[in-house]
Amino acid sequence: MLNSHFYHATIRKLVAAFGTVFNNISVVRKDQAGKVINIQRVPLAYGPKQKFLARIDEQSDLQGPKVAIKLPRMSFEIVTMTYDATTKINRNNTISVGSLTDPSARTVVRQFAPYRMGVQLSIMAKNQDDALQIVEQILPYFQPEYTITIKDVEGMNISNDVPIVLTSITMNEEYEGDFMTRRAIIYTLDFELRVRFYGPTSESGIIKNVIVDFIDSTTLAPIERLGVRVDPPTAAATDNYTVLKSVSFFTATDSFYLDMQLGSGNYSVGEIVTGSMTATTAKVISWSNNRLLVHGADGPFHVAESVVGGISSTVREVGAVVPTYD
Repeated sequence: MLNSHFYHATIRKLVAAFGTVFNNISVVRKDQAGKVINIQRVPLAYGPKQKFLARIDEQSDLQGPKVAIKLPRMSFEIVTMTYDATTKINRNNTISVGSLTDPSARTVVRQFAPYRMGVQLSIMAKNQDDALQIVEQILPYFQPEYTITIKDVEGMNISNDVPIVLTSITMNEEYEGDFMTRRAIIYTLDFELRVRFYGPTSESGIIKNVIVDFIDSTTLAPIERLGVRVDPPTAAATDNYTVLKSVSFFTATDSFYLDMQLGSGNYSVGEIVTGSMTATTAKVISWSNNRLLVHGADGPFHVAESVVGGISSTVREVGAVVPTYD
């Protein structure tokens, strides 16, 4: 299962999109007359706030020659990742996207695995007014969520609206130290995002063999089978081919003669054989002159499907199906 490499950069896209939401926040400073004297854009970086606080602690006083880290600033990091069972979809469902240039080509991917990702945004400032300006530019957009759109799988045009939900806000300010000690006011905003992880993509070919069973709506008993297939099965969309149709009626029997044509090997009497397309199973009674007699079939076999022996591993293609009451 885990033997093929794939990478949709899902978390990378979400981190980039999350950072884009908060990368254009500024702090404005005014004089007593209300005139703007300075506009400072607040830098944003990915990383734990402890890293930036350590830089501040290195320059604990304001008299040294070194340049301390510049405040205000913001940082964010992923803090949690949990499976989201509430939005789980049947894992056997697939998403198929056709090609605009080749109508026969389709790219297929299975349904996503849902997760909830917790992201923590830290706002660090040296005075309360700067911190409040930043917080006030964020909160009005989260009531409590703000939705962004990302492209989940490149080349398949699968887009997903991701709500960024604001779950909590906390504030911390250290008052310890003398008047020369630099302080840091920290607002911590916790967000939650819903993430969809897709598996590897695969190319799907053209459907060249279709089997439709009609049943009685009252008794649910099978009545008729319609088969449509392309001959030869190796034909491409631009090749010459013939579409063959067949109609067969179900009979009240579980015994069949199967005239086999293509393939090799010999079936063993008593083994269980299985149809490759119908998944019908039956027990081998006899095998002679490319004719297979089976009993106890749990359904009808179909022309052009392969019949696989459970013990002998013989694989041959069915040329004709003849019901029998032997």
